Amino acid sequence: MKNRIVSGWTLSRLLYVLLGMLVIIQGSLDRQWAGILFGGYFFTMGIFGFGCAGGNCYVKPMAKSTLNKPSRNEDEPAFEEIK
Repeated sequence: MKNRIVSGWTLSRLLYVLLGMLVIIQGSLDRQWAGILFGGYFFTMGIFGFGCAGGNCYVKPMAKSTLNKPSRNEDEPAFEEIK
């Protein structure tokens, strides 16, 4: 859990934390409990890195070793032998 909190910080994750804190503070000043819960959701999403803030919404980049391997020509169709 500690590793998940301290690593993998991106700009979007930081924005989730900051905006979540802003909504929590504003909700508590206005005594709007729904606002506190709404801000708490985004705050925890940023802190613990789940949802899009955790990088689950993008494809991980490929390693350099796989980028240099020759791939099959996309113009050639792939055939499968049927017996």
